[in-house]
Amino acid sequence: LELAPADSVLYGNVFLHPSMSQKSALRALLAKLPTYNTPAQASAALEGVVNRLLSGTGLDYASDVRPWLGPQIAGFATSDSPRRGSHALLLAAADPEAGLESIVTAEGLSGQWEERNYDGVGYRLYRGDLGHGERAPLAVGALESFVVAGNEAGFRAAVDASRGASLADSGAYEEAIEGLSRDRLALVY
Repeated sequence: LELAPADSVLYGNVFLHPSMSQKSALRALLAKLPTYNTPAQASAALEGVVNRLLSGTGLDYASDVRPWLGPQIAGFATSDSPRRGSHALLLAAADPEAGLESIVTAEGLSGQWEERNYDGVGYRLYRGDLGHGERAPLAVGALESFVVAGNEAGFRAAVDASRGASLADSGAYEEAIEGLSRDRLALVY
């Protein structure tokens, strides 16, 4: 939340390590779904989806991502149009530098990175093909205990938010989540 700009028009997060009460709620929900009888089956299916998303990068979730990934994934956008606004994915990381290295050495992205710096924070900019003929630059850097990946404006917005004027300080955000349980799996604002 502290890395999302105060003017974010979209913010979402998912907690990857739910509390015991949320685990119980998930078990009850999974019991109603015929395909996944246990959390382990649902987790394996989710890991399969993530690996399909990672296909083409040379990364494997279990060996390349899980070791450094922390307890939360979040993201923000500051405009209703990705081409005009800033956006970034915020990956909590037990080891942000390992996460950053995992991404920049990915098979599908290797060798085309440019070292950059914004307000004293180093990051890398990738200008290659991101698939489907898309050539939008991707900025990736370690910021606090997160790996931040997004467009360059999104990375810079996360740096600025970390130094003040974040969504955590937004009255509109606080008003919108007022009354919600702090014990949740996910949130979309």
